[in-house]
Amino acid sequence: MLTRNWSDYPILRFSQLLKVQVELINRPELPSLGEGAHGHGPTVTAIAFAFAFAFAHASGKRLRDLPMTAERLKKFLV
Repeated sequence: MLTRNWSDYPILRFSQLLKVQVELINRPELPSLGEGAHGHGPTVTAIAFAFAFAFAHASGKRLRDLPMTAERLKKFLV
């Protein structure tokens, strides 16, 4: 561990990032996979994690099971 907290963590500037070259491949015979991701998995997973962390921060209780439905949230808070 190089830093003890986020305020000391060095944030890279764009000039320090690696160069990336993107090559688009035209494959019209293949079905669309969304916005560059394979389906919606990465986006949905990130949203679920963000919601779980926000819920824990607001309530002081951690959700550890999916799905996080409104009914389960209400029961969890009681």
